[in-house]
This record gives sequence, C-alpha cells and structure tokens, in this order.
Amino acid sequence: MDIDYQKQNEIHVFAFSGDVIHSNCKKIETLIQAKIEDESVLKVLFNFDQVFFVDSSGIGLLGSFMKTVTGRQGKLAICNVREKTLKLFKIAHVDSLLNVYPNQEAAVDYLES
Repeated sequence: MDIDYQKQNEIHVFAFSGDVIHSNCKKIETLIQAKIEDESVLKVLFNFDQVFFVDSSGIGLLGSFMKTVTGRQGKLAICNVREKTLKLFKIAHVDSLLNVYPNQEAAVDYLES
C-alpha cells in the first residue's frame, strides 16, 4: 500500500495504490492523520484509481476519516472507485454516507462548492 499526497489549493489529495485492508489500516491511518490533524484541513480527497479491494476494516477507516473531517464542518470525497468496491459500499450501506464521485474533476467540483 502506497499513498501519494499532494495539496492542490485548499484540497488535500491522497492517491491510494494497493488494497485498503485490515493489515494496512494502521499505516494508512498514521499517514493520513498526520496530514489532516490540523483543524484548518477542511477539504480532503481520496483517489481510489489504483485501489482494487477494500475490506470492512478499510470501510471503517473511511468512515472514521469522514467523521473527523465533517466534524469540523469540512468535506471529504472519494473518487475513481472501482465497480466491485462500489458494490461493497452498497452492501455495507455506506454508499449514502460517503461522497463518492466517478472522477477527480467531479470530486474537486464538490469540494470547491
């Protein structure tokens, strides 16, 4: 699992590469939390273009990040989610809680609105 981080204007973009699974969650949490712990971080984007699988631990971690960011009146979006992962989000009933967009441009539009 690798995560590339870039700040684009006010948006903190994390491009994931690999699976978001139990064995990676602590590493993911540590890397991302270090970047978003500042209360001024209000716009976060997770690009899942290179993510092939997300398990229940990964879904829980996404929910935790969503709670952190929205708790400070911020926004978090996820883009480029593969169909298999979208189906898992629906089965877990988190699709309505996560802001999922088909591509980065649409996610950025949401975050900038």
